[in-house]
Amino acid sequence: MVVLEIQTPKGLAAGMPQGNERKDQRFNGRIADILKTNHFISGEDMAQTLMRYVYLYNHQLPQSALHSRTPVQAMKDCNQTHPNLFVKRPYNRPEYDT
Repeated sequence: MVVLEIQTPKGLAAGMPQGNERKDQRFNGRIADILKTNHFISGEDMAQTLMRYVYLYNHQLPQSALHSRTPVQAMKDCNQTHPNLFVKRPYNRPEYDT
């Protein structure tokens, strides 16, 4: 069984998305679509498919709420202006083979 856990950012109470509700619903809806439209041969196959989508979402799909930047680009920009908010510096992970 594969379990995906979403952490609530510091400063936000669980269940109070403070304006992120639409983005969360869109992301979760896309994940639900992937789960409905794919046949997985194993839990590992499903986990790899979901990780590829998370990579695509974070690194390659610009978001209008982030001024047409990807989430990783927005994090890098934020790190430049507010480095004290980050424990680690954001970086690009190597691309997947598929």
